[in-house]
Amino acid sequence: MKFKNFNQYSRQYSNDVTSFTNRVAIATNEEIDFPYFDYIKNKFDLKENYKNIPIIVSDDFSNESVALYESEEFTYNLNELPSMKQVFEDFKTSSFTTNQTYNIKEVKSLKFPITAYSKRGETEFKTIGKLRSSEDIYNRFREKIVPKTKFTVLSFKGDPISIVETINNFPLDVDLRRFTFLSEVSKISKALHEKYDLDFYNIELLESIKGGLYINGVNRKLDLNPHQAIKVYEAAYSDYYSTRVPNWVKEQMINESVSSYYKQKYLDSQLVKSKHTFKYDKYINT
Repeated sequence: MKFKNFNQYSRQYSNDVTSFTNRVAIATNEEIDFPYFDYIKNKFDLKENYKNIPIIVSDDFSNESVALYESEEFTYNLNELPSMKQVFEDFKTSSFTTNQTYNIKEVKSLKFPITAYSKRGETEFKTIGKLRSSEDIYNRFREKIVPKTKFTVLSFKGDPISIVETINNFPLDVDLRRFTFLSEVSKISKALHEKYDLDFYNIELLESIKGGLYINGVNRKLDLNPHQAIKVYEAAYSDYYSTRVPNWVKEQMINESVSSYYKQKYLDSQLVKSKHTFKYDKYINT
């Protein structure tokens, strides 16, 4: 364990929970209800932040980036996030992207249904005949995945720290230790980090009814549920301070901010079944 200064050393052996909370900040325009985070909602809060703590910038934080660079704090998520068009182009030969073409004459080589992209947006076509009868002008065509289920992977520097599976519109947290696709998801997460130097980011993955996982989106909007928020705080804290949040502090954070969420999600998990779902009942009295 390597301490940056004496204050960090003294905090690590403190019995006061406040020595470990509010040691990571989130810059976001959204309202957050996680009291253990320091909350930065505008550039004035940022400039007045004198705590020497790391700051995580959500994609929805729309204030001037210069304020972030002028801040003396360590900041995550400052580098540019590529467009999905760029992601698909950069990884067009990867197993987690679908085939695409920019030439309508080559569309017949794709498997339908496909998504066609124009300046006005995107349109799904189930057959090549429907596409040919369209009067719009398209500049890109991509095979569309018919999903069996959707996973939203929250990653930090190439490592998945939280996965949410959406089943019949029910978002359920995944137990990473029991997740069948963890190895494949980790490879996708690592590939994106190595290519774009990403810090905290979400990867939307579709599990095809024909098998396989395919990337459908990447963003850095920290629209966190309470379970994810704990994971983000732990990851940033460990990375910046080179030490973990003590277990007794984490337990108190869960009791105060996550327990009610676990109770509700336990009820939701009884309505839909998945072999991946997090064991919410470990943290509640049922």
